[in-house]
Amino acid sequence: MEAFGTAAEDIEKSIAIFKAGQPDIETFTVYSDNWEAWEVFRRVNNQWDRNHFTGAILALNYSAVTSVINLMVKRKKRIEILDAVRLIERGFLDNQSNGKL
Repeated sequence: MEAFGTAAEDIEKSIAIFKAGQPDIETFTVYSDNWEAWEVFRRVNNQWDRNHFTGAILALNYSAVTSVINLMVKRKKRIEILDAVRLIERGFLDNQSNGKL
């Protein structure tokens, strides 16, 4: 990780978290109305489009998002779930740009 410019203290913290077996994540509540959208987001959370020069995350790959929605969600709710996933994406991107992630 040092080869990629990661600070030594961040490496030590990551190793300590790994050894403890406890991820350094924040706990949050997902309301039942939003559970289906959360499940879709969780499944596509590795499908980010990135800036080719900086590697910064730009947005979710919507081809992947719509594919997962089509597999998981009843036809009548697909647009509603897509809109909810977009809100989750916006929250993720806002927190990432503020250095909270």
